[in-house]
Amino acid sequence: MQFVSLTESHDMDYKDFITMKTEFKGVVPYIRDTGIRVEEVLNRLANGWTSEEILQKFSELDKNDIIACLQFATAQKNNGPPPEAA
Repeated sequence: MQFVSLTESHDMDYKDFITMKTEFKGVVPYIRDTGIRVEEVLNRLANGWTSEEILQKFSELDKNDIIACLQFATAQKNNGPPPEAA
């Protein structure tokens, strides 16, 4: 099994990868236009999934999407709730 490195230096902005959508329960962050919620990726990481396992499960994602999810979570922890959907 080959693992995807998430430790490289990245000069990327998670806002280029995360889309905010309004749902009945409020504003929910999604990864681009994939229909995959950021929460789905973060929950899998929290439950011990590797980035490679996530990429196999969600073939429409790449490692930058996973990094964007982590950056988004860090930004929300540091800056408060996510912005409203456009």
